[in-house]
Amino acid sequence: MSRNNAAGIVWMTILCVSLLSSWSPAQSLPAAPPKLDVSYVTPDVVFAAVAHPRRVLTAPEMDVLPIEVIAAFGIKKWGIDPAGVDEVLFIAEVHSETAESSGAFVIRLAKPCSLAQLRPAFKGRTPESQLDGKPCYRDTDGKALSVFMPNDRTVLSAPYEMLERMIAQQAKPVEGPMTRLLGDMDASDDLFAVFVMDRIRSVTREAMAAIPWPPEFEPVRRLPDLVTTVDVNVNFLGGARALVSVRAKDEVAAAELETMANRALQMLEENVLSKSAEGSAIVDPAEHALAAYVDRMTRRMIRKFQPVRKGDRLVVSVRADDPDIRFLVSIPFWIQTKTTVQRVLDTTNKSTMRRSVEQPVAHREVEPQDGR
Repeated sequence: MSRNNAAGIVWMTILCVSLLSSWSPAQSLPAAPPKLDVSYVTPDVVFAAVAHPRRVLTAPEMDVLPIEVIAAFGIKKWGIDPAGVDEVLFIAEVHSETAESSGAFVIRLAKPCSLAQLRPAFKGRTPESQLDGKPCYRDTDGKALSVFMPNDRTVLSAPYEMLERMIAQQAKPVEGPMTRLLGDMDASDDLFAVFVMDRIRSVTREAMAAIPWPPEFEPVRRLPDLVTTVDVNVNFLGGARALVSVRAKDEVAAAELETMANRALQMLEENVLSKSAEGSAIVDPAEHALAAYVDRMTRRMIRKFQPVRKGDRLVVSVRADDPDIRFLVSIPFWIQTKTTVQRVLDTTNKSTMRRSVEQPVAHREVEPQDGR
């Protein structure tokens, strides 16, 4: 072997050892986002909403919530601790031929449970029967939901006919628009909801056409022909935020939706400000300043919800750390506080007046008149 070949082998060996020593088995690709189990989602489903109670209620930043009270209420009412529920899926069917609708819940538990553990309030006092060879609390009069557990960690609650369709769907899957959409989505959001227009486009179009819309709302009739899906994503952990996304049939339809949305926000602003203008004759400087402040904040808040067009989508996004959103969320609290304080004051005043009226008049001796 020549000296050059030997040197080449030595350098190749050193290079391979260096590369191997720098490689660590701990390095790996990011974990794939979790997927939603759509096995019970029937082809006629047009709306779905998913929540993850256990993830939210057991998070360290949610320790300020009354977890103990929530757990006690859940166990008392349904026999299930909400913090022990991994996932709640609500689905709604609308049949394109009849426009009849029905809804169902798919509840996935963190720990095994039996049908007998569920409280009568959850079972709706329905008589026990059999479905797919397992016990089922069946609704017989249409006033309560049937309850069925296909396994010890899954609870299905739905009208009995829909429950049968869900079991059949799980046994022999039939793909529909919602199953395709949910199957492609990840389940990393704390709460999300999806609406699909495809199955009910014609029914919705007929319903919208039958409504006598005022001239300014005439463009609303076009919605069934423009929208394909609506997604809502909400997260409470890691910085609360919400996102609403409307997908149009194409970019031209998205531009038309954007025009309609901006016009609706403009009409809302004009309506609110016109009512505020009714008090423009206010003389008191403090009240006049307050009215001006309300006008300014109204414009500011409405602009927060102005959609942004991205291709064939319209997107509205808000975050809890936005000062304007914090202010908006606090308004109901202050209104309720003011109402409560006023109620207490009114009750106190009424009690004081009642006591003053009911208090007996002090006896006074009548002085004898002169000459008696």
